[in-house]
Amino acid sequence: GWGSQGGWGGGWDRHVLSPLEELQRRCAHRETQERVLQCVHQLLRSCGAGLVEGWLLILSILWRAATKPALLPLLPLAIRSVQLIASDFLPSLPPPCLLAYVEVAAAYGNQADHLNASLTAIGLQWTISDFLLEYAADEDPPGASSAAEPTDEEEEDEEDAFPAPSGRASPPPPAAAASA
Repeated sequence: GWGSQGGWGGGWDRHVLSPLEELQRRCAHRETQERVLQCVHQLLRSCGAGLVEGWLLILSILWRAATKPALLPLLPLAIRSVQLIASDFLPSLPPPCLLAYVEVAAAYGNQADHLNASLTAIGLQWTISDFLLEYAADEDPPGASSAAEPTDEEEEDEEDAFPAPSGRASPPPPAAAASA
């Protein structure tokens, strides 16, 4: 296995996902965008349990797929990864990423032209609610079971790596995305 520390002095996942996220931001070709989303889905399927530092990058890619008009035709492809996170990885998400995931799922729920994706995302909100209620009585917050607690410095780096459309560290509320 890759482990949480590759031979690169940091999380392997950040080293793999950073170029993908940048490629998605900079490239306008539909085929490239489609490949980025396919790659994210394959990474989640094959090594999602080993993700440590790459969650915000994945969420950034999925957020952009739901909020950037040029990417809306790829929404059915992207929602598969959003579903996979809900079904397999909610307990692995660090707490800041859990909030970002809620916003990503909400962005998919706001889709007027993709009814199936919207209904799927609304169902994901139920899954998230159930997950949060299940852990509400626990002393440990959701996501505390992740392999390593990030230091304050690492948290800042991850937040800076999440280039939301508004420039904030996490995605804006869905209403703000609709007006952007």
